Amino acid sequence: GVVQCIFLLDFTCTIHETWFGFARRSRSRKQHEQAIIAASLALAITAWALAFALWQDFPQAHGSILATEAASMVLLVVSITDWCEHGTLLTSAGMMLYSTW
Repeated sequence: GVVQCIFLLDFTCTIHETWFGFARRSRSRKQHEQAIIAASLALAITAWALAFALWQDFPQAHGSILATEAASMVLLVVSITDWCEHGTLLTSAGMMLYSTW
């Protein structure tokens, strides 16, 4: 669990930094930023779909599912604020999917 989490964090941070680096050097910065947002949205939607499937299949785990999704959403929102200096949307969405799984 912990090692997988560290690998996922490293992988998603690397992807984000690479894509954001492309955005900084590119004339079409907006397109690269939109790609980061689209990938993050895809990960978040997949996490919500998985949570819905888990909700349907495991009624005894409703509390855990709700707590996981609520905490993930709060952390995702916090990570994209200026208050969280090194937070990234893509990394947070990846962790949201991982924690749902």
